[in-house]
Amino acid sequence: MSLNKKTLIEELKKGYEEMAEINAALAEEGVAADNEALERCEEKLTECD
Repeated sequence: MSLNKKTLIEELKKGYEEMAEINAALAEEGVAADNEALERCEEKLTECD
């Protein structure tokens, strides 16, 4: 494998790993926001009883 191809593969791998970390953090934020929205919705529903 040529040096340029190997370097490209390494850079792509590094980029995908960095994006995986970013995506995981964004997913966690989304879950937290969804949980907060669910709690507010449940509170409003219990107020209706």
